[in-house]
Amino acid sequence: MKKKINPKLKINTKKKSYPLDQSPFYFLRSKKKLAELFGVVLHDLLIISKDTSTYYHEFSTTKNGKSRMVQEPIRKLKFIHNKIASFLCRIEVPDYLHSGVKHRSNITNAAVHANDQKLLTADIKSYFESTKRDKVFDFYRSHLKCSADIAEILTNLSCVKGHIPTGSQISMPLAYWANMGMFNDFMNLSLKHDVIMTVYVDDITFSGQQINKLFLSTLRKIAVRHSHNLHPNKSKIYSKESVRVVTGVAINKDSLLITNAQHAKLYEGFSLVKSLKGVPFSSDSSTAQSLLGRLYALSSIDPKMKERAKTLKSSLLN
Repeated sequence: MKKKINPKLKINTKKKSYPLDQSPFYFLRSKKKLAELFGVVLHDLLIISKDTSTYYHEFSTTKNGKSRMVQEPIRKLKFIHNKIASFLCRIEVPDYLHSGVKHRSNITNAAVHANDQKLLTADIKSYFESTKRDKVFDFYRSHLKCSADIAEILTNLSCVKGHIPTGSQISMPLAYWANMGMFNDFMNLSLKHDVIMTVYVDDITFSGQQINKLFLSTLRKIAVRHSHNLHPNKSKIYSKESVRVVTGVAINKDSLLITNAQHAKLYEGFSLVKSLKGVPFSSDSSTAQSLLGRLYALSSIDPKMKERAKTLKSSLLN
């Protein structure tokens, strides 16, 4: 059996959760200990950290008609990123964060705002690319209290082209920790105005009676102060009477609904699976598995989707 060049690795938290100051990175001073944490030879670690450019596969991908560059770590750096991500995902996070946290999702994020309040959705423009290496270094040096040389090595390993990579397992957790000062400032503003805030990757959602253009303007100023910008076309204020979409979930007052876009994807998925009927091993096809995964995910919003998934699974086996 051929060994995969870039195998899939799972983030392993070992079911651990601890405060920031209990991380194995905290107050780290030894390069040898750092290499041991990653399970690599120190000499190899230092060579990789001096120039990581050859340890990335960069490619372009298109979504909704917009193309973006993806930097995906390969070879030894991929394994190192998996270790970093696994350690970062064990650190306790605030209740407002719903991405990359066990038992939380885009759906739990939306559910927090299923209330009879005004709502504001905002998006950080080019989130990973605008999270520069100085922010990453500051996280390792000032928050994890690593020595300067260890913080420099970790920063070199964690960044490409001067920013967080866009296609790594570290991208999401590290971007949060490198930007937690900004998110905490958002949270302090929210508490001051009795507004509820949640974060899902680069999507920030607020609900409350004090939501208005001035509140949004203040958020923009906070983002700029932290070297970010809120996406001008993705910041929207909803009245409490309107149906609003939060992280891919529709909200109508206190009810969660499946969006029209998701219904369209389900229709497309069922049409494709129907066209594969009778094709050998169609039940194991990526199309069928993708549809089943979507149905099970949406069952958190509409329990009837679970029954549809069971029916589909049964029909694929016959």
